[in-house]
Amino acid sequence: MRIDISPSVHLGGEETIAHRQQATNPDITLYSSWFCPFAQRVWAYLEELAEHDVIQYQWIEINPYEVRSDGGFTKQPLSLEAKRQQYPDFVDVSPRGLVPAINHDGFGVNDSMVICEYLSDVFEPVRPRKDDGRSHGVLLPGNVQDKTKIRIFWEHISSQVIPCFYRLLMCGDQVGREDAHVKLLAGLRYANNFMLSVSSSGFFLGEGRYSLADLSLAPWWFRFICVLGPYR
Repeated sequence: MRIDISPSVHLGGEETIAHRQQATNPDITLYSSWFCPFAQRVWAYLEELAEHDVIQYQWIEINPYEVRSDGGFTKQPLSLEAKRQQYPDFVDVSPRGLVPAINHDGFGVNDSMVICEYLSDVFEPVRPRKDDGRSHGVLLPGNVQDKTKIRIFWEHISSQVIPCFYRLLMCGDQVGREDAHVKLLAGLRYANNFMLSVSSSGFFLGEGRYSLADLSLAPWWFRFICVLGPYR
């Protein structure tokens, strides 16, 4: 991710996180883990809103894994009780201890899709519009049919693409990997055909109409290239 903090300042991902961690008087607190693709959906949306001066948010990094005595990281998940002890404010808004989660004026929201819809309901009506040729589309449009298409696409990605990606990546036997590979390609073909039935070019809803449908797949699309290629 690469974003504009001001017309003359450009920050990459790590610098963006460091910048947001220092936010004072934020409108929203984001509880996130830098590596989590589900959290990256919400992160991208918050950056979209922050770039247009709709909100300011603070990033709170959550490490969901145990740390070794020498400070090194492990892949052993923290228990919910351990998370509650280390990150009590986080568990208050995410009772299952999962990222992403947000706190907006004392109101907690968790789950990436629910958070994105909440952000759309609260902040899209007040977002300023600019006619400068850039993509300032409403991420969850008011048109009921467009909104429904986005929700159908998001559900398909969540149920038919993402689980197959993780099975292909983590399955220990060849038969299981081949099955996951076939199902992943089938899920992506359906997604592609669905996209083409909605618009033949540009984003899911068409040229210049960036939406939650595009955001639903984006973090994993990069992982298809960077992770599945080298490892599978």
